[in-house]
Amino acid sequence: MSKPTKLNGSLTGRTLFYIVTGLVLILVSTSTLNYVLTRQEVEKNLRIQMQDQIQRIGRSQQEVLLLGKDMTTAIREIAKRELGSASAYDVDKRYHELFMRYPDGAIRSRPEYGDGALYSTLWAPATTQDNAMFRRLFVVFYDLCQQYGPVVRTRFLNLYYVARNGANIAYDPEVPSWVYDAPADYNPTDQNWVNYGWPENNPNRATLTTPPEHDPIPNLDIVSIITPLDVQGEYLGSVGLTMRYDVLINEFGKSIIPQSTQVLFRRDGVLIAHSEHRQEILGGDGELNMQHLGDERLVMLYGAAITAKNLPEVSYNKATNSYYAVTRLEGTDWYTANLVPASVVTDKASVAAQWVLWSSFLSLLLLVTMLATILNRQVARPLKKLAATAQQIAAGDLDVRLTVEHDDEVGDLTTAISHMVGQLQLRDHANTAEKNELANALESTRTTEMRFRALLEYAADVIIVLDDDGIMRFIAPSVEKATGFTIEEWAGRPGISVVHPDDQVLATRALSRLMINPDEIVTNLEFRIQHKDGRWQYYSATGINQLSNQTVRGIVINAHNIDEKKRHEEDMQKQQEALYQSEKLTSMGALLAGVAHELNNPLSVVVGWALMLEAESTDDQSRHALEKLRGSAERCARIVKTFLAMAKHTKPKREICNINDIIFLALDITSYILRTTGVEVVQDIDQELPDINADPDQLHQVFVNLLINAQQAMSTWPGESRITINTRHDPITRTVTATIHDSGPGIAENIRTMIFEPFYTTKPSGTGIGLSVSRGLVRSNNGTIELAAQVSPGAVFNVSFPVVTEADLLDQNLLSEQRTTTTTTTRTVLVVDDEQDICEISGKILRNEGHKVYLAGDANQALRLIEELPIDIIVSDMRMPGLDGQGLYRILTTVAPVLTRRIIFVTGDTLSYDIMAFFNDVGCPYLEKPIHPKELVSMIESMSIAMALE
Repeated sequence: MSKPTKLNGSLTGRTLFYIVTGLVLILVSTSTLNYVLTRQEVEKNLRIQMQDQIQRIGRSQQEVLLLGKDMTTAIREIAKRELGSASAYDVDKRYHELFMRYPDGAIRSRPEYGDGALYSTLWAPATTQDNAMFRRLFVVFYDLCQQYGPVVRTRFLNLYYVARNGANIAYDPEVPSWVYDAPADYNPTDQNWVNYGWPENNPNRATLTTPPEHDPIPNLDIVSIITPLDVQGEYLGSVGLTMRYDVLINEFGKSIIPQSTQVLFRRDGVLIAHSEHRQEILGGDGELNMQHLGDERLVMLYGAAITAKNLPEVSYNKATNSYYAVTRLEGTDWYTANLVPASVVTDKASVAAQWVLWSSFLSLLLLVTMLATILNRQVARPLKKLAATAQQIAAGDLDVRLTVEHDDEVGDLTTAISHMVGQLQLRDHANTAEKNELANALESTRTTEMRFRALLEYAADVIIVLDDDGIMRFIAPSVEKATGFTIEEWAGRPGISVVHPDDQVLATRALSRLMINPDEIVTNLEFRIQHKDGRWQYYSATGINQLSNQTVRGIVINAHNIDEKKRHEEDMQKQQEALYQSEKLTSMGALLAGVAHELNNPLSVVVGWALMLEAESTDDQSRHALEKLRGSAERCARIVKTFLAMAKHTKPKREICNINDIIFLALDITSYILRTTGVEVVQDIDQELPDINADPDQLHQVFVNLLINAQQAMSTWPGESRITINTRHDPITRTVTATIHDSGPGIAENIRTMIFEPFYTTKPSGTGIGLSVSRGLVRSNNGTIELAAQVSPGAVFNVSFPVVTEADLLDQNLLSEQRTTTTTTTRTVLVVDDEQDICEISGKILRNEGHKVYLAGDANQALRLIEELPIDIIVSDMRMPGLDGQGLYRILTTVAPVLTRRIIFVTGDTLSYDIMAFFNDVGCPYLEKPIHPKELVSMIESMSIAMALE
């Protein structure tokens, strides 16, 4: 590129110098004025931003603090009302249902209520005396935390009640296991969230917000809002809720003002939050005073907040050379403020002034350059360009391009030279065209070869070429990545030798067809090729006969790995078959449950009359016959109830039970199929087996599953068919174990780890869900099920459960003690049932117990008797024509509300969602048909005891 013409000493140069000097003086004056005006505007905008920001942050923090104060105060008042009125339930019973003292002495929530994500959980130190007042307080606050905890959680971390000794109950899903993480000797009383409610720390009994502190149990930095609970002048504890310290100060990170420092402090100077002193605040136990940090800006800010007459206040402090804004959070003694150094204003003004100055200098430089360029372009550059072109032509470069840019002599000269170059190019073109054609052909060949080589080397498919004898003559490098074998390990082998033996016939036929028919193409041929690690993988191959192609001269095979697709298709087919079997089992279960339901009423009559006639009979022969009749009827009733329980799919309902009784019921259900298939059952039962705490219906399903599996395993086994059932108690591990041992073929070693997996089955028509469901049911009842080591013919399953604990027996012992010490009073009972036989037998059973009984064939007749007679207890069927049991209950809520707490429902339709939902809503007790007389008498006795305690 040519250099511009020198202008020094010329008229053009002197003119340019004077123009530049004048413009520079103007630019300096303009930039100075711009700096002053810009600084004033930036300062004005900064004050507005600081005021807006401090008001926004103040409103946000104030809203949270006032909301927390209102919530804790409201819950405190509700608690006072609850504590000042008589309890509607048995406080001690409910307390022991929810909480227990653990071996380390601490009082915590029971394990079934210990999931803090679902329940409010309690922790009390080992020194706590759980007297009546303690139990009442924590039962009341359990309900309050359960009711209002989810609402509080929308804005706060948790809701809790804390006593003076540190015992507290909290709804805290954030730390669901905190009651188990806290040791028995944990002492939280030195923390602010505990002691801020004490009278000596809070003599005004006001709601206070604690300074930031670190809570070691959840390992969180927190701030609490505490409201003391005083009843009749006595401090009982504090209602509180917790905020994350990070959430409280999250507005500090949203400042739109650069270099802004956010501060939150109390009126006494205690620093709550500071964007530069967080660690000192948390380490100072809430007592870090902003006046003691040695920061003159904080001292200035505190003085401005205390002495200000009108807040918010935005101003400039000359001593610290900074702007500040401060305001007070309404209804609290907290202040929030921000500080901005004055350099923010001066820097912005300087940047703006510099931008104007430099842009003006650039404009001046551009103007001078343009003036110098005009002279350079019009004369000097055109001539230099023509001279350079002439030198290129002389050197043999004919690719020059000349453009006529002037209509003067320079333009004429340019036209002449351009014509000369054109003539020379025409002569040279013929020579260069041929050379270019040859070079392009060579480059195309080289590119094609490189592309083919890269395709073969990096392809994911197996590509081979077979000669006319089927021997692998060419093997692509991709084979090693796909199969693990090297090219050398396959070279020279027949192509069919790497195919799975079961697929070789199909592959041989396809290869023969390719050999016979030139240009034949075979597609989608599926076969398996062995990987070097021993796995057989599925491939889909395409083959083409290229024997006549002189370049290839072979059969080209391209095989693509479809192993993952084939495995997926097989898994989908297995799952569809398992789903079909599951649906079939569900339909069969519903059918059996329906049949059982139809047997409810007649079985109730048979069981009741058999028991009554047996008790009244004086003839030994008749009593013996009736005893057999009653035993068979009760067995039928147990089978019916078992079918219904298995069909209901209800939630686990644990109770104290004996595993021997559950096994006997399972044998009742399976006795027919075991007897008819020739299976011998050997029982080695420990009669002194301790009880367990579990759901009998679910465990019954487990043992029926194991017995049926054992019978099916032995059905095609040529050996003897025998099931041995053993129960034992291990006092060291405090467990009871039931062992089911069959004499069948056992379970192969290679599938022993898979039998509990869902949908895995070894049966031709099995669903693969029996053992998976059984393991889930056992685990949900705190038990274990395992397949024992193969030491003899057959399979051995061990099912173990922990024995019942003292805590499990506590409620049952209290109830038994209550029943033995309370004299049951004769009651007037109204039996309502549209089945006359059920009605009569129920009446006879209750009369024999000394009760006065009235019978009603429908709900309307029952209502008339209630108006005329002093009825104590009602026993009513649910399904009746016209007005049913639900309708009777709703009418009683108006005409005789007290009887709604003294009604016992009888139903055989426990599969109905509507009926079970009704029972859950109203909380009335109910009996399932077929009714056993003892169950009915026991239910009447329990309700009579409850009436006596009212």
